[in-house]
Amino acid sequence: MLVLVGTARGATFADGLAAFESGAFADAAAAWSPLAENGDSNAQYGLGRLYQRGLGVERDPLRACALYLKAAEAGHAGAQFSLGTLYDDGDGVARDT
Repeated sequence: MLVLVGTARGATFADGLAAFESGAFADAAAAWSPLAENGDSNAQYGLGRLYQRGLGVERDPLRACALYLKAAEAGHAGAQFSLGTLYDDGDGVARDT
């Protein structure tokens, strides 16, 4: 298991992905949060997935939506799809009918 507590400040997207893939979701969130805040669309998408599913963080579909939107606006295809899914399902946002 990858432990990033205390070292997330210098973590890379790959560090977060390794944590995610090993099931250390809180470590993935810690790695991706500062990257997402700095505009990394891959980190925004990954963090959105965590918030959408409540993995390592409290489930928050509105926050997932905001993260997906930022990544989608940057052209991230996975975020565009996930954002559409949130609207199609009405998961935390008004359902698109």
